[in-house]
Amino acid sequence: DFFLFRLAEAYLTAAEVDARQNGGTTSATGTELINRLRMRAGATTKSSYTLDNIIDEWAREFYYEGRRRVDLIRFGLYGGNNAYKWQWKGGAKDGTTFSADLNIYAIPSNEIATNSNLKQNRGYK
Repeated sequence: DFFLFRLAEAYLTAAEVDARQNGGTTSATGTELINRLRMRAGATTKSSYTLDNIIDEWAREFYYEGRRRVDLIRFGLYGGNNAYKWQWKGGAKDGTTFSADLNIYAIPSNEIATNSNLKQNRGYK
C-alpha cells in the first residue's frame, strides 16, 4: 500500500471548501483552482462555479476511480429525499429515491453476533 493524493483532488477539495464558505459559489481562489484543471483538460473555463458544478467536476476528474458514492453522500445527493437520480438508483429502471439510512453500510451479521455491544445501523434488519 502507498499513499496517493492527486493534485486534482487537492484543487477540487479546496474549491469545494471555498464554495461552501461563500454561500455555494466559488470566490476567485476556488474558481482559479477549477479553471487550472479544466485548462489542463482543454475544457472551457468559467467565471465561477456552484456546488452543482463542483460535484460534476468531481465526477469527470475521478471517473471510474471508486469514489462517486462518498462524493454523492457528502453533497446530499445519494440516499434521502432528493431529486438527483440515475438509472437503476434504488432498484428502479428510471431511478427512485431511497432512505438516507442506506448512506451508511450495514454492520456484517458475524460482527454483531461476536460483539453484543453492537447494534445494526438503522434501515437494516
